[in-house]
Amino acid sequence: MALRITLLLSVLILGTLDQCRQWRSDVALWSAAVRVSASPRAALNLAIAYRQAGRIEGALWQLQVTAVRARGRGDEARYRAAVARQLAYLELQGVTVCDSPSFQPLCFP
Repeated sequence: MALRITLLLSVLILGTLDQCRQWRSDVALWSAAVRVSASPRAALNLAIAYRQAGRIEGALWQLQVTAVRARGRGDEARYRAAVARQLAYLELQGVTVCDSPSFQPLCFP
C-alpha cells in the first residue's frame, strides 16, 4: 500500500513539475497552448508575449498564424483588428512591417 502511494505521489509531482515549466513565462505558456490548440486566440497571445519579450520575428510569425487560423470564423474581423493593433504597436517601436506585402492587408489603412 505504501509503495502504491509513493508511486502515485511521484507521478503527481512529475506532472506538477511539467506544468510549472509551462507557466515559467508568458512565452512558454502560450507556446504550449499553441502546440495543443488551433485557436487563433492562443496564437495571438503568443504573438503578444513575443512582442513584449522583444522577440520580433516570433511575434510577426505568430501574427501571421493568427490571421490564417481566424480565416472563415465568425469572429475573423475581431482577430484581424487585434493583429492590426499588434502590428501598429510594432510600428510604434520602430519595426517597419506594414510596408511588407505580406502584412499590408493586415495593417490599418
